[in-house]
Amino acid sequence: MAQTLHELDDLGSPIPPRIRRRAERMSGKMSDRFWDEVGPLRAAGRIEEGTMFGFRCVRAGTTFVAMPGHESDGMVVKLPAERVTELIDSGRGSPVAPAGKVFREWVEIAATEDWGAFLEEALDFAGE
Repeated sequence: MAQTLHELDDLGSPIPPRIRRRAERMSGKMSDRFWDEVGPLRAAGRIEEGTMFGFRCVRAGTTFVAMPGHESDGMVVKLPAERVTELIDSGRGSPVAPAGKVFREWVEIAATEDWGAFLEEALDFAGE
């Protein structure tokens, strides 16, 4: 029985896009950009790695700051609620709603955006 995406591809089995994204995310492929973006901040001691809801994230002290997107190749950041609303209303961000509950201070930023600026905003919000 096939165990990996590559084995399924080799067998010619169609893999639904949602399953492929989830498998790639779990393998870390989709979050590589996130960890590249936060690398300099980690090296400078401004953030450290942690976990939130069982997922890898970064925090400043005890405040969670950001994590790779869970269902996309975006980045999830913690910002003031007003800023989150502004980003969602402008189409530059998407709501974060695990299990259907919207988190008012969290927003998902698309991979097409400049993540560095949003990470700096999140650090400012965290008091870093």
